[in-house]
Amino acid sequence: DQHLYNTDPLYLPEEKAFVTETQVIRETLWLLSGVKKHFIFQQHDGKVSVRNNVVVTHLTSNCLRSVLEHIAVYGQAVFRLQRFIDEVTGYSSEPCPPGSGSSYSSKRGSEPPFRTYQAFVWALNKYFTGFKEELTTIERELICNDETVTLSAVLERLNPHLAQIKVLHKVFCTGVAEVPPETPNVVRASHLLNTLYKAIIEYDSAGEASEQAVALLFSLWTETVRPYLEIVDEWIVHGHLFDPAKEFIIQRNKDVPVNHRDFWYATYTLYSVSETVDNEEKLNDAASGSSGGDQSSSNRQLTMVSFLKPVLKQIIMAGKSMQLLKNLDCKEAEQSERSSRDAERKSLYTLFLESVQSRLCSQEQSPTDTVTEQQATKRSLIKMQSIIAQHLEIDDVHDPLLAINFAR
Repeated sequence: DQHLYNTDPLYLPEEKAFVTETQVIRETLWLLSGVKKHFIFQQHDGKVSVRNNVVVTHLTSNCLRSVLEHIAVYGQAVFRLQRFIDEVTGYSSEPCPPGSGSSYSSKRGSEPPFRTYQAFVWALNKYFTGFKEELTTIERELICNDETVTLSAVLERLNPHLAQIKVLHKVFCTGVAEVPPETPNVVRASHLLNTLYKAIIEYDSAGEASEQAVALLFSLWTETVRPYLEIVDEWIVHGHLFDPAKEFIIQRNKDVPVNHRDFWYATYTLYSVSETVDNEEKLNDAASGSSGGDQSSSNRQLTMVSFLKPVLKQIIMAGKSMQLLKNLDCKEAEQSERSSRDAERKSLYTLFLESVQSRLCSQEQSPTDTVTEQQATKRSLIKMQSIIAQHLEIDDVHDPLLAINFAR
């Protein structure tokens, strides 16, 4: 296909460049797979445009341009998502423009890994791996039957994928790209998780037409939430709040040691419970034992992961209780026994996924006469908020909590 990049006069901008429908199809497949160098499509500063002089003999110029510009929009979305993946994984070869919301890659390279973004990128990568396999399959068919495969047939086949790319790009723009530069990781992580969570509910309310979007977003959300649940798991089971990138909604005040008299009330900072606020609210009551919210004020900060709201106090109480117990009970034999038990138990994340799967299956298999299957699915998604509360009741988590409160 070297002739596509021919520089003879036929391909000069002022002349018409005649291409075949097969060439248009192949460049479409290459564009959507992330290839940057094309003849028909041109890429500059992340924007994809269409050459003005491209002509296909059996299509009018207006019709062809309309189709190509439609394709270019999705190609541009693919490039932006791929650039984000490269930035987070450290493979980016292009500098990030100022104010693009991508400063976390270059400026935070020496800082601890931002696990929430890494998990989100892993989920995106998994989607694009499957999508590129489909593009490769279509190209193989094109090679074998280039005269029978039409552009309209290929686009019809790709339509479900293009709709999914649109959803992914929209979530990325809202959840990542529009976050102001230098925003703290705790706000970035919470905002992304909230964006995914809200998108699931919103698309689900649209009914059957959005089933694929809901499934895609749900898979993204369950992957992206993994680091948060792993942090909770480590804290409520071992009393250790491991969060090197400071992305969790609760953060440890290292100035207050475990044996300090104010440990219970001044050890942890809980960021604002408001999602969008004019002035940051502070949760500072004895029940939570929080030392307050973020000291900054901004009406653009989105800081609270909504699915954790119902169980925040329980998480804080359990985590602090386990930390106190760990400090009081440090016999080597018991530590060894605890490690053995930990190796056998299921992680909080695994239990969470099993519980969600169980609820979704039971709702889909037996909807009541008055509730449609779609409404049942929506209800089961909303009920995810209560799942973590149930997980906190496993393996004696609450017994030591009671013991330590009586001890005080």
